[in-house]
Amino acid sequence: MTLADFFASPLQNAYDWVVRTTSGTSEQGPIVSVMNLSSGSEERQGWYFDAERTIICMGAFNSRVLSALSLDKYGNPYTCAILAVDYRDLAPELTGIISDFAPERIIGFPSFLARLIPYISPEVGSGVQKLCLGGEMITPVLAKLFASSFPNASYCLLYAAGEIGSISETTCTYLPLNYYHPLRGVTIEILDPDETGAGDLLVSKVLHGGISIEKYRIGDMARIHKNSCPCGYNLAFESLGRKGHDYIKLVGALLLRAEFDRVAIGMKTLFEDYRVEASQVLDQRTVKGKIHIQVFRIGLPGTEAFTTEIADRFSRELFLTPSQTLSDLVAADVFLPLSVEFTNVPFEQKHKDVKLFLKIA
Repeated sequence: MTLADFFASPLQNAYDWVVRTTSGTSEQGPIVSVMNLSSGSEERQGWYFDAERTIICMGAFNSRVLSALSLDKYGNPYTCAILAVDYRDLAPELTGIISDFAPERIIGFPSFLARLIPYISPEVGSGVQKLCLGGEMITPVLAKLFASSFPNASYCLLYAAGEIGSISETTCTYLPLNYYHPLRGVTIEILDPDETGAGDLLVSKVLHGGISIEKYRIGDMARIHKNSCPCGYNLAFESLGRKGHDYIKLVGALLLRAEFDRVAIGMKTLFEDYRVEASQVLDQRTVKGKIHIQVFRIGLPGTEAFTTEIADRFSRELFLTPSQTLSDLVAADVFLPLSVEFTNVPFEQKHKDVKLFLKIA
């Protein structure tokens, strides 16, 4: 349904509808989508059915409200207790609240769940039976953290986009993490794949009301695998996240290629080109972000003072949230201090002009 159709017809039940505006990070501009909560209920039941005490931790307030509405609509409102958490709730008193709540299920984004774990005691974590996660890759660092923090929990994973809904079936136990079978009726393609088969994920799907979308670019990278699965499917796709593209999500922050370019332009007398490697580091029960920048400079060697100046300027000027620089997030113990390395060898220009890389291992 288009926005014009939505406003042209009176609502039969306003409680069934959600209007959502995306940020346009898939390079297709801002998108306004209208969703009917009464459609796709079978997809949601895999997450919400029989949940008695559920934590929702999407990070953003609007996401947690939408999930709470879905729980209220498709769970049993008389038995299902919901504890919704976002970034503003991360305070010492949250530990006692979660202990009293004793969740059986957690629904959310992997990166925000990692931020929440220091507030969940090992005893409470042992009582969690299911982790319903989506929206991001589960890296090896996160998988290790989740396994140790929730030893008795199984996964319920779903690949979806807020503007078009589910793209995958729910968890197939035969597939590795970050692999999915396409939802029945959904067609996936890879645009402009590189030498490994990785490229932009395109999705074709019929939405509620019979509206069709064709080759919609999600903004994620993926790779298609055509192998027979014991579950009966013959096709799976591997989600690679925003790896090697225009932005990377990391520990609740957004690393934008355009933002790195903006800061780099101000230092064009210091270096000619750069590459960024982002990764996650597990520090006891806390996942922190790590950024390493390699800079290319013609002629003069890069001294320690040279790399220190670049690290200081990137840290002070690079915004990773709308209001926080890298220096702010280092001070908040969310990121490790930035490291900078000099090279006098030009960077190899590969399949695409990629400057941001997410280190998975």
